[in-house]
Amino acid sequence: MGWKGFRDVRATIIINIENKTKEQLLAGCDRSRRKNIARADSFNLIFKEADEGEWNDYYEIHCKVWRAGGVNPMPRNELKKENYRLFVAKHENKVAGGGVVAVSESGM
Repeated sequence: MGWKGFRDVRATIIINIENKTKEQLLAGCDRSRRKNIARADSFNLIFKEADEGEWNDYYEIHCKVWRAGGVNPMPRNELKKENYRLFVAKHENKVAGGGVVAVSESGM
């Protein structure tokens, strides 16, 4: 599973979204990321915090992606730590992807 030579399935992108407008966040992205965001908008993707069923759907995707990248998947209990929240992208009521966010004690 390679994308433009990129194979690190454990890559993390950290963005401080506090006190930033959508325009400011997009301005900080490179052109290809902005294009992908616009494309996601055109597909009417819905982004929301996951419920229990969506956690299950996301974990299946997580395992497939990590195995395809030659890495053992992170155990579900590690992903589902108390201070982690999962946000999923849904298309036509199906989980299409997601991201786990570590939440500090004071909130997001």
